Amino acid sequence: MSDCPFCQIDHPSEKSLYDTVEFSGGASVGGETGRYGSLESLGMLDTSPEKPFDRITKTMASIFKTPVSLITLVADPSRVWFKSKVGPFGACVDRDGSWCNYVLVPPTPEILITEDASKDARFAHNPYVAGDPFIKFYAGAPLVGSRGERYGTLCIVDLKQRAFTAELYSLLINFAALAVEEIEVNKPLYEVASDAATNDTEKNRHLDLSLEGRRDGTIMVDVREADWPVVFANPAFEESSGLDLEDLAGAFFWDLFQTEGTTPAELGTKTGKGDDFEMKVFCKQTDRHIRVKFMPASSDRLAPSKATAIPAWAPSQDDPEGVKLGIDVEPELQCDVTKRDKDAVPDAKCFWFAIVIKDAETEYASTNASGSERSDSDMASSAYGSYRTPSGLGK
Repeated sequence: MSDCPFCQIDHPSEKSLYDTVEFSGGASVGGETGRYGSLESLGMLDTSPEKPFDRITKTMASIFKTPVSLITLVADPSRVWFKSKVGPFGACVDRDGSWCNYVLVPPTPEILITEDASKDARFAHNPYVAGDPFIKFYAGAPLVGSRGERYGTLCIVDLKQRAFTAELYSLLINFAALAVEEIEVNKPLYEVASDAATNDTEKNRHLDLSLEGRRDGTIMVDVREADWPVVFANPAFEESSGLDLEDLAGAFFWDLFQTEGTTPAELGTKTGKGDDFEMKVFCKQTDRHIRVKFMPASSDRLAPSKATAIPAWAPSQDDPEGVKLGIDVEPELQCDVTKRDKDAVPDAKCFWFAIVIKDAETEYASTNASGSERSDSDMASSAYGSYRTPSGLGK
């Protein structure tokens, strides 16, 4: 057992369905030994808090309105360690009986959801469910590595029954993929995208926009408001745009950028359809041109190599009237998915990723913006012609 003072000293799994310590690490190369060896090689365990991870957990707690959000790493046989946490949790918990340990069980990655843990045979006897703090809701998306290994979870926790749409669970899965990109940021490139691929995850790694987003920059905006408030930004976006990440927090996209020849109505049509689209924008503060690819934050195209299943019983926000939201919540908390409280269960399609796409033109423009002898007037007309602000955008 772990020596961590926050860990439970008993064995919850003695009263649950599985001996969780014996889990095999899913489809990880080399089984549980290989999974743990891969995790340990990253040098992530027992490190200090880091802003890229804290931004992710804070974003998830804000969107899902849960008191707890965690990035967990299923470490050695004795513990689950928290790389980042929002909420009153310690540094780790016992691996035996931990929710996060269950993501290692399925042969392919799946999100683990329990709307009321006290009704779930796997967790009803867990000391955190049967006793203080009496956890009810848990949703954990596996952190799937570049070789298919599962490092841990990005999870949200609440002390009351909760239920969300499949699209919101997809958003949680995508942020788990972004967390993995940060976890593997120092992993040698030949390991991240090896020619000697041995499984589907490795073979399809080149399809992951999350990899490009980690390298070149990713932000998330809320398109419900006309100025598109920035909800999240990763460190690479700071380098590509020249903006300070602290300045991005709470900022509005169209206060920072402007674009050529696109009207608010046209953007509304694009986001309304839900299809990916690309756009060239100009950062007014740093005089940099960047090309960004917009895609719904709930899209399954962010990290296709790490496709993670969502239970079929989780309803879609697009389901017709009559489909219920919540299967384990009390009857008075169940509701028609079309009549849900959108403050508690927001429309996931309002959140969009903007991923920087590097090409020869944007590289050239950014280089000149940060260190050439060309004048600002030359820069304003380079690469894509003169920039102007469409009516209502980027004024």
